[in-house]
Amino acid sequence: MDVSEIHKSGIIRKGEDLIECKEGYMTRKGNGVLAITNRRFLFLKKPGFFSKGYHIISEWHLESIASITITGLISKRLNVQAIVDVGLTNIFQFNIGSSDETEIFKEKLIGAKEEFIDEITVEAEKIIVAQGKKDDSIEILKKRLARGEITLDEFHQKIQRL
Repeated sequence: MDVSEIHKSGIIRKGEDLIECKEGYMTRKGNGVLAITNRRFLFLKKPGFFSKGYHIISEWHLESIASITITGLISKRLNVQAIVDVGLTNIFQFNIGSSDETEIFKEKLIGAKEEFIDEITVEAEKIIVAQGKKDDSIEILKKRLARGEITLDEFHQKIQRL
């Protein structure tokens, strides 16, 4: 399979690496290409006779994938359970090929998801919290006046006391 067409289509974003591509079939969507990047899992429609380039049919960010399983005795199916909305998950089924190909693709998808989670964790360790400056008493009074907690007369009286 020629992955240069996927890159030419602009589907792979800046800072994203294409890990794996495999032709497959998605239930209710038809034939296409399954692609794993270091940030997303994609189902792409192959170009038709009169069209060039791939286009995205479905995409899932790796952090939204809840589980990845394989079902079936003879014909193995890859099942990806993903969070599609707050509190709502859907299961998407893919036929990839032989049971070995399905197993290898599953392992690569799990590996990409785990690496992505590790990357997020490392980024979180680098956060530096700057200590805010303390307001002096005049600034506090100005803020209280702006919020309507004190009247203008009270504001002037308290300023004169300082």
